[in-house]
Amino acid sequence: MSSGGEAWGRVEVTPGLEDLHPDGSRYTPSTQSFLRGTHSLDDVSAARVELDTPVTGRLRLEHPEIDFEVVGLPFDQLVPRMHYAPAEPADAFDAFNLLLAEYSRNGMSVPTGEAGDTMAHFESSLVEERPYHLEGDYEFVANPKFRPVRFSVVNNCLAPGLWELSAEDRSGEIYHSWMNVPDEEYYDLVAQVNNLPLQFVRDALTWRTDEVPIDLDRLRRTVVDLGRVNAALHEDASTGYSSQDSRRKLAAGYALVDSGEGRRRPANLDDLTRHEVQMSEFIAPGKYSIDQRRRFDFGFLRRLQAADITRSKALTNYDWRNAPREDQPDCIEIHLDLGDWVLVLGNLPINLLVHQEDLGIWGFGVGVLRSSDYAERRKFLIEQGPPPSFAYLCRRVDGRLIAVNSHDYGLEQVFVRTHSQSDDPWWEITVASYERIADIVKYRVEIPGSLVEELKNIAANYTAPLFRTYRDDNLR
Repeated sequence: MSSGGEAWGRVEVTPGLEDLHPDGSRYTPSTQSFLRGTHSLDDVSAARVELDTPVTGRLRLEHPEIDFEVVGLPFDQLVPRMHYAPAEPADAFDAFNLLLAEYSRNGMSVPTGEAGDTMAHFESSLVEERPYHLEGDYEFVANPKFRPVRFSVVNNCLAPGLWELSAEDRSGEIYHSWMNVPDEEYYDLVAQVNNLPLQFVRDALTWRTDEVPIDLDRLRRTVVDLGRVNAALHEDASTGYSSQDSRRKLAAGYALVDSGEGRRRPANLDDLTRHEVQMSEFIAPGKYSIDQRRRFDFGFLRRLQAADITRSKALTNYDWRNAPREDQPDCIEIHLDLGDWVLVLGNLPINLLVHQEDLGIWGFGVGVLRSSDYAERRKFLIEQGPPPSFAYLCRRVDGRLIAVNSHDYGLEQVFVRTHSQSDDPWWEITVASYERIADIVKYRVEIPGSLVEELKNIAANYTAPLFRTYRDDNLR
């Protein structure tokens, strides 16, 4: 293994911190491999980071018998990013967006690779053999030197610089640990990536519940107002599963409702906005608590009255240090009128509003990256992707929209599914909850008549972009 340039130094790594059930199994929604708790990576107690460029580098796990190093890791894609041109000097709106991004989980999964591979990957002396061997007729014995299929580095959502490491085989997670990036190095990296003063970054990433007027004109340019359309709760929706992970969480009781007759699992999606919801608390260092619950009242999400739709041109860009590309598609902006509240969804690329797949907004703020993503897909997203979308939960105050810290209200993600082929074309908008435990509410929003034929044509000619579909292990 080669060594690089500037180092962050030795960082302590601690595995296996999840709460445990009485039978000793882990309180986690992640699928657990047969190897979990038996792998040699569990013996790793420290890691070392070296930067090959100011924002990319390698992360080496210290182990007496194993070489294991993540190479070409783009650290600039693991920290909060602006994705639009900040004010000069940066202001409260910029600090607010940085805060929302910091406290949204963001991770990257890399494949195994070899020296010379150009994409982020890991290199290891672990071997790809059977994950276990059979002793006698019935006893399966784990192979502690089995090479994982993928290795992940995740920026946790609880505190700046709290990161997680994990590895998986084809059946589930085989290793999970936590590490704290040194404060000075972490804040320096965020400042450098965003070209912001160090003290501004330190202040911005300090948790707070400030309410900030949003300046949407810095994120998009309105093309035409498409008017006010009908919008309502999607009443016949069953308990929602925005992912297989949320299915496991709901089945295990991570979300319970209190209808006055004791806590129970939600029988349908309607339960989550009609009753108090109690969800497993997400606690340090980044695990679900087996006995602590966090309470939420999602009743305000039931007060949907209508939706206001506009067509716009995005001013956001994943490579925001350069001007937006000229070939960027038009976008749609949706304001969901909840009475005293407004849910703002913007820069939804019109060429991705198709019935074939959902458009995901992975966190409130601007262009928040996925909580877990293949390095291959992330590369194509940053280099070739659409304009980053945005989402805000706002109060309506004296005619202005005042954004609140959505994390405090239990809102994390939004998914938009387009039903343009329906007899009554509509958007299905799903809001997902605190720590992505469950879908909370689904809305049915009328598609303006002027968009219907255009969306039908887009769907008929749709080809999924590489940042959604690329699955190859490496580019060499």
